[in-house]
Amino acid sequence: LQILEGATVLKLLFDSQNRTKCIGASYEYRGQIYSAMAKKEVILAAGVFDTPKLLQLSGVGPKQWLDPLGIDLVVNNPHVGTNLADQMALYTAFE
Repeated sequence: LQILEGATVLKLLFDSQNRTKCIGASYEYRGQIYSAMAKKEVILAAGVFDTPKLLQLSGVGPKQWLDPLGIDLVVNNPHVGTNLADQMALYTAFE
């Protein structure tokens, strides 16, 4: 495992033969664009807002949202990015 502090994932990369198989990710680091390819699998854990954002930028999401943005559709999934809600919590203590 290599961790690059300050790197930003730009999009997921999919197999050209099996377009639903994620094989890696492209990312920006210090002004350069790189690709990281997976040997076995890709685990996406970018949080409640950035996970659907990254999926949509990669072409996974509602076709009617991605088409006007010129994003090449990989999987038409109308549920990606809908019903987002931040899980806010407020804790108070009083006597």
